[in-house]
Amino acid sequence: MKVAQPGIYLLQILKFPTWYYVGQSSNIQKRYATHISYLKKNYHVNKYLQNFYNQNNSLLLIPYEYPIESKEERELREQEVISYLSGVGFELMNYQEAKQYVPYEYLGYPGVIH
Repeated sequence: MKVAQPGIYLLQILKFPTWYYVGQSSNIQKRYATHISYLKKNYHVNKYLQNFYNQNNSLLLIPYEYPIESKEERELREQEVISYLSGVGFELMNYQEAKQYVPYEYLGYPGVIH
């Protein structure tokens, strides 16, 4: 039986190597399996991540920092990692950041914001 690994993780679509999704979970492997299940069924809540996945169908899990047992600490570190990665030039697919950073042509939308 695998032991739950709490911490911060990154998801990367291999076709887009500078784009990442940053997440946190009390069980990184289980959360990754949930992401994959939703993406394969084409109903992931994060439509930005879903559109990137639909273009390539190849997702890489990168455990970033673990173990972090406390949910509050994971949430804090997740935001710090998001700030750091966006500050050094990586693009993020996290919902709140994606609206700001993702070019609309990647999302399947016209390049005009309404």
